Amino acid sequence: MLNVNMLKGRMVEKGITVSELSKELNINQATFYRKMKNNSFKIFETDIIMNTLQLSPSEANKFFFAKKTHKMRRRQNRIKKGSENVERTATTIRLPAELKEKLQQEADRLGISFNGLVIDYLWKSLKSK
Repeated sequence: MLNVNMLKGRMVEKGITVSELSKELNINQATFYRKMKNNSFKIFETDIIMNTLQLSPSEANKFFFAKKTHKMRRRQNRIKKGSENVERTATTIRLPAELKEKLQQEADRLGISFNGLVIDYLWKSLKSK
């Protein structure tokens, strides 16, 4: 989980604005804020951030892999309750941007992860047949 406060603090410390960092990443400011909120920076973007903010690898770990808070753990536990003993595999799907955005908004409204919402919808769809 991204530690947003540490990231913002380092930006202030180095005198780098969101506008400047967004330009380094070749994205607009709104996209930067969304990526920060959703912790959705790509690996090459975290590398650019590390270089721009002069982060050591250990500092980058603290920024991009912050410990989960109690609230986050509680949210994850709610998601896992229905599938405690289910073997899981990873898969990647490509979604239309509009669908992804609507699903993300619904997940945020419910206070669950995007993946948790999608899995819940898939289970409900299969169980209704």
